[in-house]
Amino acid sequence: MRRTRLSLFYLAGYLLPTGLLLLVAPRVTLRLLQSNGDYGSDVFVRVAGLLLLAIGIIVVQIIRRRVEALYPTTLLVRALFLVAFPRPAVPGHSGRGGARFSSHRDELLGGSAEQRS
Repeated sequence: MRRTRLSLFYLAGYLLPTGLLLLVAPRVTLRLLQSNGDYGSDVFVRVAGLLLLAIGIIVVQIIRRRVEALYPTTLLVRALFLVAFPRPAVPGHSGRGGARFSSHRDELLGGSAEQRS
């Protein structure tokens, strides 16, 4: 259980600052995280920051109070994230099925963008 507790320090170490930064300065934080998406207003990003901050505070309390009964749960939740996000964030990877998504979209739209022009 010592290694699990140590891994929680890493978890709290990125949840707290990222959540706080997303809450306080969402656009700057997204730029620092190299996001190129358009999220419309900052409301969604600030809510995501608030959730990260809240989870980070809970993790800090788990560490501080040495709530060993929750250590296996934290491992299970992290495993769930690994399954839910099967594709890593790799530069140049669209994350949407790549060419398969594009070709399917093109079929729905009646040919590729070059053919429609």
